[in-house]
Amino acid sequence: MNRKMNGKATRKMVVFSTCPILGWHIYGGIGVRYTNLLNHLSSGYSIKVISVGGWLNRPETRCNAFFEERTMEDGLPVQVLRSAITRWFGANAGEIVFPYYPPSRSFEAEARKAIEDTDVIMCVRPYSYHMIKRLAQELGKPIVMDSSDVEDDAKTHHIRDMPFKDRLLSMVRDIEREACDGSRIIFSVSDEDRNALSATYGIRKSRIITAHNGLSERSSVDKAGARGRLGIAGDAKVAIFLGSGYVTNTDAAKVIADMAPSFPDLTFILIGGVCSLFKKTRKPDNVVLLGYVSDERKELYLAASDIGLNPIVRGSGSNTKIGDYLSVSMPVVTTRIGARGWDMDCVALMAETEADFQQKLRMALDEPGLMEELSVRSARHAERFRWKDIAARMDAAISGLISR
Repeated sequence: MNRKMNGKATRKMVVFSTCPILGWHIYGGIGVRYTNLLNHLSSGYSIKVISVGGWLNRPETRCNAFFEERTMEDGLPVQVLRSAITRWFGANAGEIVFPYYPPSRSFEAEARKAIEDTDVIMCVRPYSYHMIKRLAQELGKPIVMDSSDVEDDAKTHHIRDMPFKDRLLSMVRDIEREACDGSRIIFSVSDEDRNALSATYGIRKSRIITAHNGLSERSSVDKAGARGRLGIAGDAKVAIFLGSGYVTNTDAAKVIADMAPSFPDLTFILIGGVCSLFKKTRKPDNVVLLGYVSDERKELYLAASDIGLNPIVRGSGSNTKIGDYLSVSMPVVTTRIGARGWDMDCVALMAETEADFQQKLRMALDEPGLMEELSVRSARHAERFRWKDIAARMDAAISGLISR
């Protein structure tokens, strides 16, 4: 995978994103995906990330051991419209404004300098493509796009039913179509998304490569040790659900809240922005809300839990929470939609409806032998989804492009 000189990568990649990747955004699936992918791609590339919309919209530079991220301020029209559209329509609807308004002068200068010096440009999702397409064309640099979902489908589910929703969705389709047409390679997170992108926009499947989400190495702490550190009784039954504040996750949290009274001996632990749902909604006593926690703390709760839940009922893309569950060999109960991109048919208990989800959860809890078998399946299946292998597959495609 590597082509290095004196221990340093000789190829360069600049990555553009409409939201920060390092820092606070790591709690979302996008942050998890791109932090891990870029960490591993950095063994073959010198990587710089340029993003917009940081904390208080202030320029800042962040670094980890693998790459540097320069977060730039939005232009004033983008700031105002992005904020207004997001408040009105919800989710990340404000991303839609990027193709229609020029970036700030400082962004333009930073982008030009980075593109002049790079071998390849990676765009995170279609909106960032429109921020740099003119510069890429002018300077003759190839673009690849990583699609964490199919935005046409995702925004249909995420945007609230408000006046002008149809117009916004039409804009999303136009944005995604042009980004797909202008990208030399498109990476999708699942075969389902690959098929949808091809069918929706008439793209040859040979241009779309599935690069699944993956899972990271976890600490070796065992369940007993994790429970001791967290103060959880050894004989307690614990289920866990991880999720950001997207509507697809809050919908799933509602499913959990509705079923929780039927499982009085089971504690449901919720981690992440999804917990915001209960600011205005009462929760059952056996639902525990932890909100945002550190990576170390999250790993402890994963190790301490008996079963991972994913009752997602709509949306697009691939849920990184499944990777978190697999990484600790945890039994999983999920809907088919929640299992997209993970090939879980022979690994997890798959539910078709909310009632079926409750039934499958009850089945797992009542049959210790089944729980043990599901844990063994998860451990075996995890070997298929290592970030380093996924990054190597992406690098092979990109290397073929830039060597032409």
